[in-house]
This record gives sequence, structure tokens and C-alpha cells, in this order.
Amino acid sequence: MKAVLNKRVLNRISELERNHCKKCKKKKGKDSTALIRTCKACPVGQELLKLGSQLEVNKVDRVMAKGKDMTFSDIRFCIQRGVNPEDIKKAAGMSHGKTFKKYMNNHGYDTMGKEIV
Repeated sequence: MKAVLNKRVLNRISELERNHCKKCKKKKGKDSTALIRTCKACPVGQELLKLGSQLEVNKVDRVMAKGKDMTFSDIRFCIQRGVNPEDIKKAAGMSHGKTFKKYMNNHGYDTMGKEIV
């Protein structure tokens, strides 16, 4: 079901880019920073941002579904996307809090994903 949703979202993004963004006269000659501001102000750009966030949510679900096969990068990705560390710990099969803390500390991070200095 999610694969179908992703395909629909990707098709809509492609359609918007093809029919609007490639023809947009407002983006001509702008650097990437100015272009980002221009696109965020555009209704089509706002729709693209919403569509992109739908894909991001699906990616978090896919990563969490890896369970015990999650890598450290996967765990950091989920933390950065706002997933509760308790949920990550459970999904990764680290039922004991000390196990998760030790795992994160061994990689130089605390359980909230902040680098230990």
C-alpha cells in the first residue's frame, strides 16, 4: 500500500516539476538560496514541500520496520526526524535502557542523538 502511495506522490512531484517548475520564469538566474525562498513562496513549491514530507514519513516507517537490523545511521536518521528514542529502542530490540545508552555512547552520542563532546 505504501509503495502505491509513494508512486503516486512521486508521479505528482514529477508532474508539478514538468508542468510548472521547468517553465517558471521567477527562478531564472537565481542562486540556490534565492531559489529556495522563491519556491517556498509559490503555491506549487508549497505543495512540493508537503509531498516531500509525505515521502520522508514513509522512509521513517521503512527504517523502523528494519527492527534489529537497524544500523547506527538508521537510528540517527530516526532521531533526527523526531522519532521518540524509546520507540527506536523498542524497534531495534534493545529492551533494556542501558543497552541503548551504551550503544549510542559507543558511537559518541547520547540517547537523544546529540554528540558527546
